[in-house]
Amino acid sequence: MKVCILAAGPGKRLGVKTKYFNKALLKVGDVAAISHIINYFPQDHEFVIVTGYLGDIVEQYVKIAHPDIKVTFVRTKKWEGSGSGPGYALLECKHLLQEPFYIWTCDTLIKTGNPTEEINWIGYAEAKSEDGEYSCIEIKNDEVYKKYYGGNPN
Repeated sequence: MKVCILAAGPGKRLGVKTKYFNKALLKVGDVAAISHIINYFPQDHEFVIVTGYLGDIVEQYVKIAHPDIKVTFVRTKKWEGSGSGPGYALLECKHLLQEPFYIWTCDTLIKTGNPTEEINWIGYAEAKSEDGEYSCIEIKNDEVYKKYYGGNPN
């Protein structure tokens, strides 16, 4: 099973905290966010990590902090602005993900429970950033009913 970690964006909503660090390297407790994600999975999982903004620092960190994992880095060409985003990042590593895989954003952590490999699942938590931008989904009858970005349904 592969785990695709998206760590390309600049993390603008975090303000000065990401001026010199990719958001994947910000500490949660005493550990970088990306390490929490990597440590969540068994060591036999393969990782595909999409980098962009300050990607060389993310790559160096992962190689030093997790020397025993199997990892492939994909440096996205477009990590900011129009046309960038998770969908674009996934398309750039599509050739590496031709099997079941997890997609995980580097700023998403879960406390409990293990995602199952037997069914499709989506994690969701209500959240709103200080600048009012947020995204969420509405579920009806166990299916995604509506998607919202910035409070506007798509």
